Amino acid sequence: MRNGPEWDAAQRAVRAEYWRQLVHQIDVAQKATQISPVAAYQYLGEAFCSTGVLRYRAFMLQADQYRRQLFEFIKQRDATDPNSNHKLIQGHTPTISRLPVHPEEVPRFAFREAPLNERFQQATRSVVILLLFNLIFFIGAYWSFRRCDVR
Repeated sequence: MRNGPEWDAAQRAVRAEYWRQLVHQIDVAQKATQISPVAAYQYLGEAFCSTGVLRYRAFMLQADQYRRQLFEFIKQRDATDPNSNHKLIQGHTPTISRLPVHPEEVPRFAFREAPLNERFQQATRSVVILLLFNLIFFIGAYWSFRRCDVR
């Protein structure tokens, strides 16, 4: 059956797996391209500013929690209606209570930034790589200068 709780659960599982694999591919690509100083600098900026994949993960986690919270709210509101058949099927409005709901009663979504310690953890690899690049280029410049005859 194309409509029903099993169908909705299957669709959610497919979407979740798709996005999980996409984020994994981005992680692998970032780890592979981080040998470039430009890429390491970009990922460092993304980590400190909480943008990119880190922000996407935080948003998706919070959005999923909000979706569950909203569903529980709808379930509780539907349970108070004696005329409802209490079959909560997504996309089928005749199965949900028709009682009015005040907008201030509906739970609100509020995005919270990733914690600072999580951002620092994400930035650690980039900082180490950039420090190594600085050290290697400094040593190369020093040895080049030492070998140069100034006369």
